[in-house]
Amino acid sequence: MQNIGPDIEFHLRRQDFVEQPHVIANTYGLSVTAFRYPSGIEALLVENERGNIIVLPFMGQMIWGG
Repeated sequence: MQNIGPDIEFHLRRQDFVEQPHVIANTYGLSVTAFRYPSGIEALLVENERGNIIVLPFMGQMIWGG
């Protein structure tokens, strides 16, 4: 596998997740958007040109959808 860029480290805090989605990272064709579901669950939408996944960072990094 080819390395396409530098490693990225995220420092996530629960208070950074709000109902209105906002992009927290965008690099090498990969975009990460943070948001909060109406139920209060924090989520990250990770997407590129081939598709997307939703990761629940405070629930064991569970992959919720793809």
